[in-house]
Amino acid sequence: MVNSWMQSLKKYNEGKKAWCIPKKGSPQYYEVLLMGKTKGSDEHEAMRTKVEISYAAEILDEKARKKEEAEKKLLKEEKDKKRAEAKKQKQEDKKTASKPAPKKAPKKVKK
Repeated sequence: MVNSWMQSLKKYNEGKKAWCIPKKGSPQYYEVLLMGKTKGSDEHEAMRTKVEISYAAEILDEKARKKEEAEKKLLKEEKDKKRAEAKKQKQEDKKTASKPAPKKAPKKVKK
């Protein structure tokens, strides 16, 4: 007799090109476990809740990751903008520093 885990995995991988065993704790893992439980049983309901919670956590993690990436990108853009401004200012400072000061005509003293 084949155990329910293997039967569930076969059902889960049906129609896929490559055989896949979901990582323990992932929503897909709980999906496979859920396939092996009898519908309506307490075990099935508990497993279904775990799947729902796991998916919700995965979605929240993805949203947090995207938000973090957006914040990093914004900080990088601000940093790059400041660097460009500093570089431009430095170039302007070099231009003004390299020009000799205008010569002043000597003052005529009246007697």
